[in-house]
Amino acid sequence: MFQRWFQNRYDEAVKVTTPLSPWVVKQLSKWFNDAHHFVVKPINRVEFELKDGKKDRLVNLSKKTCSCCEFQTDLLPCNHAIAAISKCKHEAVEFYADNYKTTVLVEDYAGSIRLVGHPSEWDISLHVKQIVVLPLAWQCQTRKPRRKRIPLVGESSRPRRCSQCNRYRHNR
Repeated sequence: MFQRWFQNRYDEAVKVTTPLSPWVVKQLSKWFNDAHHFVVKPINRVEFELKDGKKDRLVNLSKKTCSCCEFQTDLLPCNHAIAAISKCKHEAVEFYADNYKTTVLVEDYAGSIRLVGHPSEWDISLHVKQIVVLPLAWQCQTRKPRRKRIPLVGESSRPRRCSQCNRYRHNR
């Protein structure tokens, strides 16, 4: 099964003509559309401030960071970084991590997966055969979890309405 999966993915990766994987190309086109909504103000040659109606973002192209944290987490430019990249007239491909590039994708699936054979044919050393692995001890929950939070000492509870006089009173 793994051999078949790797071979199919290798065949698909070889057919790709773009420098980036198809998923990245799809994301890139979506983020380019979103990037037009930002007002980009350069701070210096590598730092940019981006404004939209809701939040301000700070992008640093030399460090490959954005204040939304997507750029540094995913290792590919977010829509804020795309707006900054297009402002300084760079190519977005320069800022993508190598593992999103087609050449790396082809290399990843080029490896071979060998059959492990039947367990009776395996050569296992004696000390490994003697190891006994048991499942973890399982303990059931003793009672139902509490649904209501217990208030802290000195913390007042919510006021309740009296059923007789219809006024609010505090429970203490």
